[in-house]
Amino acid sequence: MRGSVAVMTAIHVLADDLSGAAEVAGGFLGRESDLLLRLGDGPNSAGVTVVDLNTRTMTESDAMRTVGEALDGLAAGTRVVKKIDSLLRGHIRAEVAVLAERGPVTVAVALPALQRRTAGGVLYVGDTPLHETDAWHAEPTGPPRSVAELFDGLTGVTVRDAVTDADLDEIVEAGGPGVQLVGTAALTAAVARTLPVAATPSIRRRSARAVLTVVGTAAPVAQKQISELDPAGIATVVIDSRALLHDKADPEPVHRALERGAAVVTVGGPVEPAETSAVSRALAAFVAAVQAHTPPDLVLTGGETARAVVDAIGISSLRPVNQIHHGAVVSVAPDGRCVVTRPGSFGDTDSLAAIVRYLTQRNEEDS
Repeated sequence: MRGSVAVMTAIHVLADDLSGAAEVAGGFLGRESDLLLRLGDGPNSAGVTVVDLNTRTMTESDAMRTVGEALDGLAAGTRVVKKIDSLLRGHIRAEVAVLAERGPVTVAVALPALQRRTAGGVLYVGDTPLHETDAWHAEPTGPPRSVAELFDGLTGVTVRDAVTDADLDEIVEAGGPGVQLVGTAALTAAVARTLPVAATPSIRRRSARAVLTVVGTAAPVAQKQISELDPAGIATVVIDSRALLHDKADPEPVHRALERGAAVVTVGGPVEPAETSAVSRALAAFVAAVQAHTPPDLVLTGGETARAVVDAIGISSLRPVNQIHHGAVVSVAPDGRCVVTRPGSFGDTDSLAAIVRYLTQRNEEDS
């Protein structure tokens, strides 16, 4: 019966970037299960373990090795779910090939909350096939014409169409205990819905002393979100990509903005696809340096940037506690600060404003 299980089966979710891992964890909030979001090696939860493998930034061969190592030693009967990007970016075929060596795989790509669905094997963004959109404009290659095209020649992989959350619920229910699932956070949320609902806990949290928002995404909606958050541009610091790459970015404008309570950091200037990872690392190092004196709460958009920033600061684990809107997940770091992560293309134009408003509310108890 949906919503209740006689015996808790351990669930192990593998994600390829941090914002996606947090998005997955957000779907398990409010369910009766231990929940752990791991950023590296460590013990697994007896309930739900979500691991950010950070494979999106790796080579294909390294991604395959990393997925294989993450699967080694899992307890018998553990339900394995692979979270993939809702726009099919990353080393999806290679990582699914590793899963297929272990047993049957069912792939269902849909994210109803963002009108992303699969029909006739083709992924649609709204009413437009993915390969006819500009969603891959920052990628070095073009998108596949269909989901099935990704897995040509792989045995043991079944691709299912999905449009609604109800479709995903049916796919999860139809999968036997040995079937590994591959899909977006909407599929992992369907897995979460098989768990009993838990009583909503009261969460004690402080109001943020300062908030540093780091926008590390090339998604067009990001600039509109910045404008909504900071219409006068007072808190926004645009750092030239060349200055970042040559370690010449000036930290003083960010320091001054943080002293007023909020700063927004984003990258300006051309960034070639081959430079994306280097710019993310340089941005992360810059952010780690400017926030070191008085650590602010963090808002991190874009999975690669989010992981680079927490790594540079030295945050090795996060405890998810709330979800402001779909994909905007609030976690608490070991040093007590809040870290909100969100995939780059998610959210309406008021997304960043809503996140910062949440963090700065003077409400010590939140549910």
